[in-house]
Amino acid sequence: MPKNKDGDAKGNVYLESGDVLLNGFEVYVGNSGHASNDAEIKWLQKTLGSNYKVHTIKLDKKVFHLDCAMMLLNDKLGVRCKKEIKSELPNSLLKHKWVETTPAEAKIMETNGCIPNSKTVIMDAHHPDLAEEIRMRNHIVIEIPYTAGKPWAVVKITSGEYIKVRAFTFM
Repeated sequence: MPKNKDGDAKGNVYLESGDVLLNGFEVYVGNSGHASNDAEIKWLQKTLGSNYKVHTIKLDKKVFHLDCAMMLLNDKLGVRCKKEIKSELPNSLLKHKWVETTPAEAKIMETNGCIPNSKTVIMDAHHPDLAEEIRMRNHIVIEIPYTAGKPWAVVKITSGEYIKVRAFTFM
């Protein structure tokens, strides 16, 4: 990454992990003006090279990161808050089926989860309606009550396969 000038200088490159979603060789970067910026998107495309396609997804100014408006569960299914996305989706996402959320639901991180494989999502137990909607689409949903005082959870994915998840307080 190029060296930035001190502070919030124009032209600095900002890459925020919450703004980046991957789908094979397609990379989606959210841009609301809060974190990731156009310089970062150009840098990322140049760094990844021609095998990857980096797409900008414009977000409403009140959305901090792409994972606050959209989550890709696999290459065919996702969760999004359509009202928070201010640009057309790239062609590579047009065939996705979407579970829709409202801005109020997205604000409490309903579009944010951990995806350990293409059939499983680990998410906050405070979103039972969303969990059920995802289950109805043949996905495994592991719900964890993200609460203060319980910073880690060890989750069983499959027989013999476990993942340690950092549990943040969302509510």
